[in-house]
Amino acid sequence: MLGVRPGVDIRPDAGGKVTGGIGGLSVTPDDPARLPPHIRPARLGGRGKLPVFEIQVATFGPALQYRRDGDHPDRHGFVEPASVTTLDAYQSSLGATQENWKVFT
Repeated sequence: MLGVRPGVDIRPDAGGKVTGGIGGLSVTPDDPARLPPHIRPARLGGRGKLPVFEIQVATFGPALQYRRDGDHPDRHGFVEPASVTTLDAYQSSLGATQENWKVFT
């Protein structure tokens, strides 16, 4: 279920294209204790019931990039397309990172 919701997480243009700087897969940088309480695991003081995953930015490859959220740079960021691409290609690029995501322990 690794991916983004079109129109929610990222908004394709009229031609179905997406690019960096417009949203993407939401992530929390550096420390899962910065996750919102409803997502943060109980062992970190939250109420989240689902597992939390981590990934190294260096494993993204050339099609993806990480961008800190300008409104909340210490708590939120996005995994976005590194260049203009189709939504399907972006989703495929995210899916290709699946083996690099590890359950936070």
